[in-house]
Amino acid sequence: MIKVTPLSPQFGLLIEGDGQTTLDSLDLIPYFNEFNKAEGGALLFRGFKSDIQGFRNVTEKYGKDFKIALTNLDEREYPDQDYSLATVNEGFYAINFHTETNIPYNMNIFWMYCVQPAKEKGRTGIVDGVKVLNELTQSTIKHFEQEGGYWSVSQIGQEEWEHFFPGMSADQMKEHLAGLESVYAVELDDKNSLSFRFEQPPINKTAFCQVDAFIARILDWPEHVLRQDGTQYPKDIITEVNQAVYKHAIWLDWQPGDFLVVNNTRAMHAREAFEDPERQLLVRYSDIAEGVFKNSEQE
Repeated sequence: MIKVTPLSPQFGLLIEGDGQTTLDSLDLIPYFNEFNKAEGGALLFRGFKSDIQGFRNVTEKYGKDFKIALTNLDEREYPDQDYSLATVNEGFYAINFHTETNIPYNMNIFWMYCVQPAKEKGRTGIVDGVKVLNELTQSTIKHFEQEGGYWSVSQIGQEEWEHFFPGMSADQMKEHLAGLESVYAVELDDKNSLSFRFEQPPINKTAFCQVDAFIARILDWPEHVLRQDGTQYPKDIITEVNQAVYKHAIWLDWQPGDFLVVNNTRAMHAREAFEDPERQLLVRYSDIAEGVFKNSEQE
C-alpha cells in the first residue's frame, strides 16, 4: 500500500512504499501531475526497492534531454563514464541554497537518488521559491525586477566544455552559444578556455504551474550572479533573501533508496556539512519527457 502525505505545508509530496514495490514498476504520472498544481514542486519517493540502474531507468522513462554540469566536472564521479549520471560534489563542506542552472541551459527537472546517507548530518535542504518570493519586501522585489540578473561564467577549460558539447570544435561551440537567446559575450582565450554571460533573472515564471518564484544562486555564488551593470547585489538584499530562504527551508534526512524529484524552476536546494566518507548521492538534470503530463498546456 502506498501512503501519500505533504512533504511540507503547501509544498511537495512524500510518497511512501511498502518496501517491496520497485520504482520501475510504479506509474509515476499521477504524482508528476502534482507539478501542475499550486503546491507542486517536489516529490520524495521512500520505501521502494531500487538501485542505481533503477534510478537510471526511471529518470529515462520520465525525463529527456539529459545534460551534464559545465563546471565542477573534476569534483564528481560518473558511473559507467556516463556524464549525465553523476555523484554530487565531492567533499564534506556545506553548500548554500541554489538552483541547478546547467548553464547555458535551464533544465526543468532535478533528480536525486540516495545510495548511502551519512551516519550523521549531510541533510539536503529544499525551499519553495514561491514562498521565498512572497516573503521578500516590495522594494527588494522591485530591485530584482529592475536590475534583472545574469551569470558571469569564466575560464571553463577545453576538457570541460568538450564533455558538455560533445563533437563540437571550438568554433562550432562558440557559434552554438552565440545563437542562444540567453547567452552573450562569448569568448575563447588563447588556451581555448571559455567565458560568457548567461541571462537569468532571479524572478521567473515556473515551469508547469506557471507561478512567480524566486530562483537564483545569489547565496552560494554571489560573485557570479550580477546585476545588469556588472556589479553584485547589495549585501542587505542578499541578507533578506537568506532570511526568507531559511525561514521556509525544509531539511531531508536521507534514507537508502530515497528518490527525490524537484521542479528545478521552482525549488532551490542546499547541502548540510557532514563527515562520513560513505555518503553517496547521485544526480541527473533533464526536461520532462513527452506525454508525462496529461495536460500538455502546462509544459
